[in-house]
Amino acid sequence: MEWCGDEIARFVQKSQAPCIDNKPINSFNPVSSYTSLKGFPMAENFVVVSKVKKAVKEKGLRTGGDYIDALSKKVEDLVNASVAKVTAEGKKKTLGVEDLA
Repeated sequence: MEWCGDEIARFVQKSQAPCIDNKPINSFNPVSSYTSLKGFPMAENFVVVSKVKKAVKEKGLRTGGDYIDALSKKVEDLVNASVAKVTAEGKKKTLGVEDLA
């Protein structure tokens, strides 16, 4: 028995279940395909969200919806600045701790 189309749609109460080659996707991970649960494209994160949230929660606080995005942007900017610095110097091809400034 193939679980696709109308049968799965009724099961998950959606108009169409995710299938590849008319076979259901067993472990659909929206993050791996950079699609949010609502179907909108997601930006690539430069931080491990679960680890950041865990560290903040251990301090008795919560993270706002925009906190992770802003933190990820800061990390992305830092990486881009390091790459630009090393590229401009032209001496090496490996980023080191000295390139973080």
